[in-house]
Amino acid sequence: MPALRSIRQYFFRVAVAFLLIKSKIMLLMPKCNNFAGYILMFIKIWPAAKTMRLEDVLKTQKIKDNYHKVCLNTIFSGIWVEKMITPVFKAHGVTSAQYNVLRILNGSANALTVAAVQQRMLFKASNVTRIIDKLLDKHYIDKKISSTDKRVIYITISEKGKALLAAMTPKVLEKEREMMSKNLTEQEAEMLSDLMDKMRT
Repeated sequence: MPALRSIRQYFFRVAVAFLLIKSKIMLLMPKCNNFAGYILMFIKIWPAAKTMRLEDVLKTQKIKDNYHKVCLNTIFSGIWVEKMITPVFKAHGVTSAQYNVLRILNGSANALTVAAVQQRMLFKASNVTRIIDKLLDKHYIDKKISSTDKRVIYITISEKGKALLAAMTPKVLEKEREMMSKNLTEQEAEMLSDLMDKMRT
């Protein structure tokens, strides 16, 4: 459905933008300084926040530099999305990274190597091997060693993993819609998503 796709795309694009900042790629933008400090500050003051307006959360006057403000808002929005969506993952005993790996495997027609999985992840996690090990322990994925190169391992999603995705995905989409539709129309969500794409290109 177009509405679900728009909101779903927005969520993943916000997550990508946040993770890019986290990995310091967006430190190339001179107006955005001390990201780590801002992230820690947002997390610390979050429980006491009675509004989602950036200036109110920061308890500061209007931020006049719009480029600086959009950087802060991207960080803040990324933390907000992650905080709101995490309970859905926790309820099913997986992390967002593990869910991401399952989606990648489920969407692939062929078995993937660990390196191929890492390349397709939203955030190129250095601990992808540990993520895969956790999924193997839970029997959500299967592995097979290459017959031509014992160093290469191929990963596929198991039937149990497919069942988990089938149970989780509607709840993830429902949560995304609940989060975004409260204050955004579908048209606004699409516009915001397009602007975030433009920001990174």
